[in-house]
Amino acid sequence: MLAAVVDRKTSLDGMLDAGNGNPVYRELNEADRALVRAILNSALRQLPRIEAMIDSLLQNPLPEGARALDHVLTVAAAQILYLDIPDHSAVDLAVEQAQIDPRNKRFASLVNAVLRRMSCEKQDLLENVGEKIPAIPGWFHKRLVTYYGASEAARIADALLTPAAIDLTVKSNPEGWAERLNGRLLPTGSVRLAGFSGAVPSLEGFDDGEWWVQDAAAALPAKLLVPSLANASSTFALRPAARRHSSFLPALTSPRSINRQAASSVFKAILPDWGWRRPPRKSTWPISAPKNCSMLPCLMRPVPRPAQSAATPMSCGPRGRRILKNWLSFRRSCCAMP
Repeated sequence: MLAAVVDRKTSLDGMLDAGNGNPVYRELNEADRALVRAILNSALRQLPRIEAMIDSLLQNPLPEGARALDHVLTVAAAQILYLDIPDHSAVDLAVEQAQIDPRNKRFASLVNAVLRRMSCEKQDLLENVGEKIPAIPGWFHKRLVTYYGASEAARIADALLTPAAIDLTVKSNPEGWAERLNGRLLPTGSVRLAGFSGAVPSLEGFDDGEWWVQDAAAALPAKLLVPSLANASSTFALRPAARRHSSFLPALTSPRSINRQAASSVFKAILPDWGWRRPPRKSTWPISAPKNCSMLPCLMRPVPRPAQSAATPMSCGPRGRRILKNWLSFRRSCCAMP
């Protein structure tokens, strides 16, 4: 999973999804899933420092094609340096994994030696190597130093290591839920669970739908917009189309029961009354696109041309014609497929 994120730029959230994530990850129990998330998050947050500490323990750099070996060392180093996991357990698992993989079998002794030395020199490595290297990519750190200076860039890099707090939006009685869940009530009405560890579904009120996880900043637009929509008849003078869908307004506050079609109708009805107008559509193509085609407006961009007479059809330019030709060929090939 670490290789998929680092090398193939795969989304970590997608692989950790309980419904459609990595198949092997979904077969684990809740405790093992939490351990996998902790290892991956620690390895990715501290990746530049872990790589620097591994390089300091190697006499010669690893071969360029040994990416799998590099990931094995990174996962084990994250457990030894930044997690409360017995060092001997992390070393044994890494050596076993290296022996199983045919690509890393000949490096099993190297893995054992490097990780055991890391376990013995853990404090020295963290103080002399880890703290001197920012926990962000080098190119990003250089850009921060250029714009904000070295000291401010170091503070930004350290702030990125702080795990995000869990914010909850409750249906009612936020003070009571803050006390029940041992959280803190924010001025905006959200409940923040700082320093929370465990599974969110195991908390009281989750199964009953009394609250849902929502960032405090993300909750502000709904809290500001929905009351305005509910009272829009006196404040914004809703159009008749918006009044027809006023019964769907409470659904906009809950992500579990959102009615997208009703919400779209409400906003389409209100936006013109707030001063927004859709620009008139003009036909800029001399041909008609298929009705079931939603890609053409995104693929095609007309080239600005001087004003032409009404008798002369507007041209899309050579680049537009080339893209249109390729797109039509693609559509024909799709239609010809069984």
